[in-house]
Amino acid sequence: MPFVPIASLLPNLELHGRWELVDASASSNRDVTYIHASWASASLTFALRSCKELYTVNLCFGPGTERKDRWNGAIPMLAVAVSFTNSVGLQRVTRTLEPCVGGTPAIRRLQMWPSVPPVQVDSDGACEVRITLIDWASVLEIEGFILEDEQSLSETKSSGITHSRILFIGDSISSGLSPDNATIPSLPHGVLDTYTYQCVAALNESARDDKPEFQAQVVAYPGIALCGENSTGMTEKFFWSSFWDKAPYKNMSSVASRTKVDSICIALGTNDMVSPATFRSALLAFIPRLATFEQTANAKIIFVLSPFIDFNDSARDQIADDLSTNPLPPTLEFASRTIRVVTVPQTAINDGLTAGHTLDGLHPTVAGHALIGRNLARVLREFLTDGL
Repeated sequence: MPFVPIASLLPNLELHGRWELVDASASSNRDVTYIHASWASASLTFALRSCKELYTVNLCFGPGTERKDRWNGAIPMLAVAVSFTNSVGLQRVTRTLEPCVGGTPAIRRLQMWPSVPPVQVDSDGACEVRITLIDWASVLEIEGFILEDEQSLSETKSSGITHSRILFIGDSISSGLSPDNATIPSLPHGVLDTYTYQCVAALNESARDDKPEFQAQVVAYPGIALCGENSTGMTEKFFWSSFWDKAPYKNMSSVASRTKVDSICIALGTNDMVSPATFRSALLAFIPRLATFEQTANAKIIFVLSPFIDFNDSARDQIADDLSTNPLPPTLEFASRTIRVVTVPQTAINDGLTAGHTLDGLHPTVAGHALIGRNLARVLREFLTDGL
């Protein structure tokens, strides 16, 4: 079966999140152009003519594919979701992939959907495949696919659907952190199990047919603060190629329109050991930079989420209290643009949440993420269902 380079397949791929295209000529030791992602939630979607072809598709990884944190609560690097229609109706099944078994260098070629043991894809018709980077501590390089026939991979039917994209900027809760000592992942599908995707799912469940479909994108990393000395905060790292590479992020021109977002949720503050005034000042300096950054320049509304509740700490969160009693200005003007700002209080986010919904008093279980996601969707729905 032939190797098909990723560069020739790009017209048929629907890419979301942060991807960068690295030309072979840019590296002295690489002879294949590849795509690169390191922020969890980056995904690529395509269609196959037949579900039977699933078992013949192999992913070809670049040598830079690695786990920066080999454990991360046993969360695998990738999720593969297959959507198809059978006699029952529209179905979707998901499995995970780990190219770096045991933290060793990546397997360069991996079967995307093993036929043994039997899997639950019960259809001979066409299917849609989405591959997502679900681990916050991984770097992913894809050089291409091995296919029976290059023509078997095509653009998805949903490529013409109008989407409203929500970008979540956050820390460990947004990125899907699991305890380091876990042998079974607390969040089996990593970032896909977090409140970010749960919120979008809740929004789509209640959306009318004539409204855009909501999609989530995430830029988040455990332990990160909004503020930070020596470029250690999200106010700087957001604009980097990756958490570990301070080179400026360069969006792929071929997918730029699919990565630009319509609204933003900023969920930071839990790790900020600064005064409420310093945090507020950093937020008000961060938002104008978002207004001029390619991925976020089209955003019409920004939601500032008060820090999540920590059941291990009985003291009141000063930043959360300050945001609740003194919200940010409802509108901000930048370069003849008006951006709406909504401050979401901690009580609205954590309504009904108990310590039992957390893994350790702070980080939610899957059920806890679902609860937070539904709570947040109720807030966002009021502002986003009027046609953003």
